Amino acid sequence: MHHKPLFIIFLLSLLAFSSCYSQKNQQYYSSSKKAIKLYENAIDLMKIGKPERAEETLKLAIAKDPNFIDAFMVLGDIYSSKKNDEAALGYYKKALSINESYYPKLLYMTAEREMSIEKFGDAAVHLRSYLQSENFDNTLHDKVLHDIDICDFASELMKHPVAFNPTNLGENINSEFDEYVNSLNTENKMMIFTVKHPSDMNSGQRSLVEDFFFANKDESDKWKFRQMLGKKFNSVNDEGAMVISPDGRLIVFASNRSENFGRFDLFYSVKNGDSWSDPVNMGEGVNSAYWESQPSISSDGKTIYFVSNRKGGFGGSDIYKVTLNENGTYGNLTNLGSKINTSKNEMTPFIHPDGQSLYFVSNGHLGMGGTDIFYSKLDANGGFSDPINIGYPINSKDNEMGILIDSKGTLAYISSDKYGGKGGFDIYNFELYKEARPTPVTYSKGIAFDKETHVNLKVSFDLIDLKTGKIWIHSTSDPTTGEFIFCIPQGQNFALNTYLEGYLFYSENFKIDIIKPADKPFIKNVPMSKIKVGESIVLENVFFASNSFNLNPESNVELEKVFNLLTNNPSLKVQIAGFTDNVGSPNDNKILSENRAKVVYNFLVNKGISTKNLSFIGYGEQSPIDSNDNEEGRQKNRRTEMKVTAF
Repeated sequence: MHHKPLFIIFLLSLLAFSSCYSQKNQQYYSSSKKAIKLYENAIDLMKIGKPERAEETLKLAIAKDPNFIDAFMVLGDIYSSKKNDEAALGYYKKALSINESYYPKLLYMTAEREMSIEKFGDAAVHLRSYLQSENFDNTLHDKVLHDIDICDFASELMKHPVAFNPTNLGENINSEFDEYVNSLNTENKMMIFTVKHPSDMNSGQRSLVEDFFFANKDESDKWKFRQMLGKKFNSVNDEGAMVISPDGRLIVFASNRSENFGRFDLFYSVKNGDSWSDPVNMGEGVNSAYWESQPSISSDGKTIYFVSNRKGGFGGSDIYKVTLNENGTYGNLTNLGSKINTSKNEMTPFIHPDGQSLYFVSNGHLGMGGTDIFYSKLDANGGFSDPINIGYPINSKDNEMGILIDSKGTLAYISSDKYGGKGGFDIYNFELYKEARPTPVTYSKGIAFDKETHVNLKVSFDLIDLKTGKIWIHSTSDPTTGEFIFCIPQGQNFALNTYLEGYLFYSENFKIDIIKPADKPFIKNVPMSKIKVGESIVLENVFFASNSFNLNPESNVELEKVFNLLTNNPSLKVQIAGFTDNVGSPNDNKILSENRAKVVYNFLVNKGISTKNLSFIGYGEQSPIDSNDNEEGRQKNRRTEMKVTAF
């Protein structure tokens, strides 16, 4: 059997750890010559690669002397090498029960086995006993203290388990091979994942390669059978991880290709209409001679988070980010800093479409022993909060692989080999408990087109937080189809402005208090009006206090857009018109509407727009655009318009 030498090397390394009791011709914890002879025969059998016979011989030695500690310890080593931690623990504890001080390091070995089966309380007791023992190995001092911290922390997590009920995604997604979830689209209807599978299923060749697959949901919200992505994305070498941007027009992935700077580099591809561009290496501003992989894209598509083990980090693999430059390249490489990264490994970052919730795995932050899942929130200053362990039993003694969360913030996806499944690592989903959820996000989609010709247009658009004035998303619609899609966090007030040279900008307001289902997004088609005399637009994001002509601060965002339009088109002349609903007297409404229009006029004049290019008028309750019989209609009738009077 070709694997036996490796097994022996590993097993003998374990025995070397216990060398003080595995060598012949030493003082044993037995006076039985027959037991000692059998024990020494077992050691010889181990050395020639016959662990099964050695195990039988050790049990015979114990039958001759039931208190033969050395035999119990070596049996524990044998079962440890087989990953049978329960059995190993039984033999170690039996040895300790006979004489705990005979070989103090056995306390540490016992604790290691207890940690491996999540008996953290018992492990902490044995570790503390070892720390106080007379023959403590000082080279293990820091390791023992760290393990005690892990045990204490993990014990607390296990006292307060979080809700966790993983569901296997089924045979349309999972197979006997390994599947690793990579990315979901904004609509939660398409998933990209990596599959480790035979390079040639038909030839019987069993060498494994990693390729990208995808799957879509059907009308009943069930996953269709998976499909492999084409050769444009799957090379003859291994692929790492892939992510699709929230607008569905950018893919970033890791691959091992001939043009790489290192073993794995990041590549990107852009969608135009129904086709994807050839992948392009992201260049030296992103990639290095080291390993780059596991990308995640921010909600605006302008920031990419990824993992690298390059020099200059905090140690191991760190999480970095790069941002999109004005020239279309990515740069400004930034390490996420010591709150996120440690001297060990941080991996699989996932930035949720809410733009502020980061999830990742780490074995450097305090957890349950392996790589645990953590989450952190982005603050107003652009820094991240202290990471929070997502809890037990989502995290366990094993290495977790990372997590994805849908745009609604409720359904999480993981890859695991712990819950039965189809074989190897499978993809599961589960409802994420409330405290660990990101801000719910819904989305809007539509098409930008010429109002008269209905030709699809590539427009630029800004989604702006009206409270802060921060541009949440700056992007463009598809050059061929005019399509766009963007995420909108729940409970915030946003302005949408779309613009294109030669056209009036388009204005819309979003305040989302409910999360719409994936099959019912906010449809917002954008008819763009060319700049010509008589055309007008409603300034949807100009707001006044009730029954007042005092501008709300949120109006500044939209008025800056008007200012830019007039500045960029010096020959453009416009009229600012105010309108009200029919509540109150017609005369009062006319005065109010005129005062509101004048306030907008004054804002623009004070910004430097010539009075020759501006006029204002108040129409009061004249020219309603909706019914005044309900509040929704009256709200639409209370508006400010901008009309082209000369160009």
